[in-house]
Amino acid sequence: MTTNGNSNKKKPKLPAYSKLNLNYEEKLLKYLLERLPEMSEEQKKFVIKAFSVAYKAHSKQKRNSGEPYIVHPVEVAIIVGKEIGFGPTSIAAALLHDVVEDTRNLPPEERVTLEDIERDFGREVKIIIDGVTKIKQESGTKQSLQVETFRNMIFRIAEDFRVLVIKIADRLHNMRTMEGMAENTQRIKSIENLEIYAKLAESAGFWNIKMELEDLSFRYLEPINYNFVKKASKKYDKKLKENIEVFQEALNSVIPRYLPTETVIVRRSLYSIWRKMTKENIGYENVSNIFSIRVVIDVQDSRIRKIAYDYYIDITNEFAVKNQSLRDFIIAPKPNGFKALVFNVMSNGHWREIQILSKEGHEIATYGFVKKKKIVAPGIFRIKEEAHRIENETPDYLLARFQELINPSQIRVFTPKGDLKYIVKGATVADFAFKIHSDLALHCKGARINESKDIFPPNYVLQKSQQVEIIVSEDIEMNESWLDFVKLPELKRFIIKTLNVTEADDEDKVYNPNLDFNKRKLVIIDDKVDYKLASCCMPLYGEPIMVLRKKNNMLIVHSENCHNANELRLKNAENTAKADWGAIANNKSRKVKILVRGYSKKGVLKEIINVVSDKMQLNMAQINLSENNGIFEGEITLFLWDYETLNLLINNIKNVKEIIDVQRILKKN
Repeated sequence: MTTNGNSNKKKPKLPAYSKLNLNYEEKLLKYLLERLPEMSEEQKKFVIKAFSVAYKAHSKQKRNSGEPYIVHPVEVAIIVGKEIGFGPTSIAAALLHDVVEDTRNLPPEERVTLEDIERDFGREVKIIIDGVTKIKQESGTKQSLQVETFRNMIFRIAEDFRVLVIKIADRLHNMRTMEGMAENTQRIKSIENLEIYAKLAESAGFWNIKMELEDLSFRYLEPINYNFVKKASKKYDKKLKENIEVFQEALNSVIPRYLPTETVIVRRSLYSIWRKMTKENIGYENVSNIFSIRVVIDVQDSRIRKIAYDYYIDITNEFAVKNQSLRDFIIAPKPNGFKALVFNVMSNGHWREIQILSKEGHEIATYGFVKKKKIVAPGIFRIKEEAHRIENETPDYLLARFQELINPSQIRVFTPKGDLKYIVKGATVADFAFKIHSDLALHCKGARINESKDIFPPNYVLQKSQQVEIIVSEDIEMNESWLDFVKLPELKRFIIKTLNVTEADDEDKVYNPNLDFNKRKLVIIDDKVDYKLASCCMPLYGEPIMVLRKKNNMLIVHSENCHNANELRLKNAENTAKADWGAIANNKSRKVKILVRGYSKKGVLKEIINVVSDKMQLNMAQINLSENNGIFEGEITLFLWDYETLNLLINNIKNVKEIIDVQRILKKN
């Protein structure tokens, strides 16, 4: 949580242009220099030189919007210098970041090579640009160009952190100007943001940029939900802000004043709010910490823990503290480096989140974890340390491992001796056994949790702060079924290698050097094309869909809501495209599962069956219900073929008085 993102702020006014000429070049350079931090004359000359090379290299290019392409590197340079706070070397690299790639196919006298960059701007600028340049497509390659480009970026980040700075700034400006791109391209870039770049930004501590990337991705991936949350924000935020300001005033009257202290209101991003709404099944107005209070103390970071607890005592003497809400991220910082004492108190009938941290901690949590060339972000250290170990791994494994390294969603668990370990959220007993030692995973029978007498199985999902004792048995060996539930990519790799599991045949992999496929606005699925329905989601006729092109040009049709759709766009973007349904004869019914939740009441099951069988005359294959504390939850399996009927069914079941929620169930792998 931090200050709100910048996705809605007004774009600075660019100089007007009709065509590229000397007058426009001068105005654009002036626009750039006015928005950069103060520099010495020598540094300014260095930046102007980079601008001139970039301007010439991009002189014949235009963006989709029609504006000169040179505007993009200029805006990226402004983000690097002004919003992130890096100096002339990084600013020059930002201006030049596309010149090698974009002049690659020009006549030799017009090309700008990495050798040219090193000669004119030095080795540091060359290394940065090499790290952000897309890999050249090799004819007939079977590997995903996209994943290979990620690979290059990972190793260059380990060599020079500024590669990440330029890449994030580049992506941020692209997302701010994404309106004119094809829908599939918007989705590909948005998925890359959520899975890679927003998490990298968070690992580096670029909190505002991370949230803006998330909100912009949210806008393109789920426009209906985005607009819903945005409208709710306009409706409720004024009142919520007034309420938090009243609480801020009350808090200011009770916090100690023996050290310079200020309170700051911080806000969740729209994307974060939406995730909390869906996870807790609540409305916007019921999200408890859309706004939080940060108590910022001007004290050395080494002293903040004791002082934070002093403040905590004074605050909770005045406001009732929420049971078990205290989280000490000072003694055990989050994997992304966030250090604060966090807890919730009651004020006027609402729980309010308070974060107590040092002034340095507040600045890091707002502007980033970078000090000049020195990297102090723990998340980036992990990438740097791990890069050489995974250099020769397959692209898919490398990407999975990379995602694990940058994923801040980790939990703390403890060994029997009390040693603290971090592991990815959703990890199992088997994952933890492997994290301790691979021999433990080989014969893992299960684990005792919190000194319980019971033994929890290898597929048990660990919860935060549990103490885990791995139990082994020579009679038990890991097996191939573990691939269905383990989370760590290293463990999956270990299982495949140890058990000699055969991976997918090359015939099942996608490849095609033609990069125009994903730029097509729409692929029509009808009786004229060779296609199959993906077994993971079996999309219904009329449902929003995307396609994956296989080696033999067979099209695999996935639902846009399929859990695998995003993964495919992340790993094989060049072979994906937006699709729609055309005329199809003899469309067969598919098995569809829906989840129904409601209040337990006599006759409710009969009403549901009446809706399915009598009112809609659908063929129902199976129904399973369970009840707990007056709430029932059940899965209904039935047969239908079109999306319109599914939506009508869901709405009809929702009209049953006792029903809380109805939704379709899609496979997760």
